[in-house]
Amino acid sequence: NPLMLRNGQYVRLSTNPDEEHKASGRPEWHSVACCPPNVMRLMGSLPNYFATRSETGIQVHQYTNLDLLSGLGRLTMAANYPWDGWVNITVADRSDEPWALSLRVPGWCEKFDIQVNHVDIAKRMHNGYVTVERSWKAGDVVRVNFEMPPFFVEADPRVDSVRGCVAIQRGPIIYCLEEQDQELAVNLLDVRINPSEELTQRWEGDLLGGVTVVDGTGYQQDRSNWQDASQGLYRPLALASENYVSGRKIKLTAIPYYAWGNRGLKSMRVWIPST
Repeated sequence: NPLMLRNGQYVRLSTNPDEEHKASGRPEWHSVACCPPNVMRLMGSLPNYFATRSETGIQVHQYTNLDLLSGLGRLTMAANYPWDGWVNITVADRSDEPWALSLRVPGWCEKFDIQVNHVDIAKRMHNGYVTVERSWKAGDVVRVNFEMPPFFVEADPRVDSVRGCVAIQRGPIIYCLEEQDQELAVNLLDVRINPSEELTQRWEGDLLGGVTVVDGTGYQQDRSNWQDASQGLYRPLALASENYVSGRKIKLTAIPYYAWGNRGLKSMRVWIPST
């Protein structure tokens, strides 16, 4: 899973190891067939990833569309997660005794709202979960909204390879820049992004099976004064004249990282130098 791809080269694809840099896309099959048994193991344990039950109630860990059956009754969850932060959970059965419904608040979420039957309630947090305890009635609806604006991520400055860089995240999804989505003549090897400019988001239903893309503001650096081959890869700093906030101002468009490489292999990067 490379975090950067230079002009579609130097990525190991197991379908053609002898000419891996000439591959046109993702491999259809990995030569070490460990994936099928791992998928079987995942499917066997999948229910516990979404929800668990204890003596005091039900804990919901992941959000999707599903029906949840337990000794405490039946719940129906509806969500468009991870593109939308709204999650609706409907209780189908009445309970004689109160029990607690606990919903995991994702670590990336800085703000959320929760309602029961369209009425805001106090947020009772414990160990990363917000809990609602009551005697439930059939038709009760819990609605939570995890706000998910796009934001920048930075690494510890001791991580040498990405020092001075930022990545883009929205909700639980990390994003990347792929050459196919950028303005004409933009080289991802020479771009910088401005983290002080607002990130915007938009839904693209016809792109990569339907994804939310994120747009930011950056600069295409002018490398004309590096064209002298006699300079090599290095030069005295006194000769450097670039102002890294200058250059051609451009819009940078990011797609979910999981979707890269599905339109041919060109340049791609997750960590972007910042201005």
